[in-house]
Amino acid sequence: MRYKKLGHTKMNISAISLGTWGIGGSGWGNTDYSQCEKAVKTMLELGVNLIDTAPAYNDGMAERFIGDVIFGNREELFLVTKTGTSYKNGKYIRDNSAKAIRKQCEESLRYLKTDYIDLYLIHWPDSNVPMEDTFSELLKLKDEKKIKHIGVSNFSLDELKMAEKFAEIEVIQEQYSLVYRNNQTKIQYAHEKGIGVMTYGSLGAGILSGKFKDKPKFESGDMRSEFYHFFEDPQFSRIQSLLKEMLHRKKQAFRLLKSPLTGIFKRSLLIQLLLE
Repeated sequence: MRYKKLGHTKMNISAISLGTWGIGGSGWGNTDYSQCEKAVKTMLELGVNLIDTAPAYNDGMAERFIGDVIFGNREELFLVTKTGTSYKNGKYIRDNSAKAIRKQCEESLRYLKTDYIDLYLIHWPDSNVPMEDTFSELLKLKDEKKIKHIGVSNFSLDELKMAEKFAEIEVIQEQYSLVYRNNQTKIQYAHEKGIGVMTYGSLGAGILSGKFKDKPKFESGDMRSEFYHFFEDPQFSRIQSLLKEMLHRKKQAFRLLKSPLTGIFKRSLLIQLLLE
């Protein structure tokens, strides 16, 4: 596993991290928690050391699950969670007030079975609450050593610049992938300022995995149709064409190589490579 410094923080994080919206179990089809546990533990064994979660992932279900799975290994990991957005009775509710943030932080600490959060993100901006109030509370939590670093998610570039007036924004988290590049300017701004960048939806809600050959039909409320829109035409057909072109170019590149060394020492990986 490769590791990278996250902005100006002292967090030396794995190049691939674990997101848990799907693990929350709401809006992502059926969730088999025994399989989720195996997947999480395998990722940790392979060197992943950052886990991202949120209270809004099914009313804290993802946080509680992660707290149980990582119990006893806390010091080896970086935990990222969020605040300001909750999920109640099937609805997402934004509230970046000091009172709501304080309450969510205490709950997250309890659910994750830890006494500090490495990185605390404002999940979404809230136009009903002055930013000064929001970040004032975050700075108090930081002084109390309940959180170590402050960041924002889903803020516009103007909102990010406004937030910087009230606190040091150390990390941003944005949707970004091969098929969603709307946040390129914001990411470039963060990079130039030394702000760490995390991305979500990096596989386009799964469409870039190559798993979906035919357009799927998701149940009502599924985030792959409610939040992401890659499975609707014309996007779906265009992405399928892109994936075919990528596969073609990959095969063309490998034809130029006569005998690349692999260095694989696990049977399962060898089989996977030979079948591709």
